[in-house]
Amino acid sequence: MIIMKNIIDNWDNYWKDYARLNPDLALNNIITKRALLNHYKTHGHKENRTVSELITEDEPDIIIKSITSQYVLNENIFKEKL
Repeated sequence: MIIMKNIIDNWDNYWKDYARLNPDLALNNIITKRALLNHYKTHGHKENRTVSELITEDEPDIIIKSITSQYVLNENIFKEKL
């Protein structure tokens, strides 16, 4: 669960990779940062979708070393597109 929390807390680092690595989401109009985050939280994590090429379930230390907590999601994120 630590991995999912770190991903969500640092979504600014991962949302573009998540969209690129899961192109079927764009076909369903899931293209904004907020929509991609909602999808990851409700479906993507359970479906074991790839979030980033840097993250693997086998190596949780990579997440701790490669992310920072300086980014905070806010209400403006729905305006951002790929």
